[in-house]
Amino acid sequence: MAALDEASGRLALVGRISRQLYDPSGSAQPLLPFLSVLCRDVVDASGRDDLTLTMQGDDRLLLQPDAAVPTALVVAEAVANAIEHGFAGERSGRIVVSVKGDEEDGLAVTIDDDGHGLAENFDENQSISLGLQIATSLARGHGGGFALERRGGTRATLTLPPHLLENS
Repeated sequence: MAALDEASGRLALVGRISRQLYDPSGSAQPLLPFLSVLCRDVVDASGRDDLTLTMQGDDRLLLQPDAAVPTALVVAEAVANAIEHGFAGERSGRIVVSVKGDEEDGLAVTIDDDGHGLAENFDENQSISLGLQIATSLARGHGGGFALERRGGTRATLTLPPHLLENS
């Protein structure tokens, strides 16, 4: 039953993201303002009022519309994981989402938290986490990557190739 609830929650998130990104002209929306609302929604949905969310980056950065939903899903998953695992046990803390992109290096979205951090023996290649598998698959499906690393907390990084960025 928990797997069905998790799948239902993910489908509802896809619907909400699609509605927020919808533009009848099919043009791209600025990524950082959209991710700001999305990440705030994830934190609010957690019921936690002891977490600080900081967004940083270029708010004029545009992403091709077909890559926006997968990007949003990966970022939402990373923020939800930071809350669930990094700040388990009512530990308060900070989540920082950074968005960087250019025509040479492509897009990089990092989600840093100052929570518990990954277990010493964590191996993302051996993980059976559905969320991690989905994030990795979505990133690879668009020619990018998704990685987790221990950095005084946890850093999740989504990278996408330059051709997915639009000039603003």
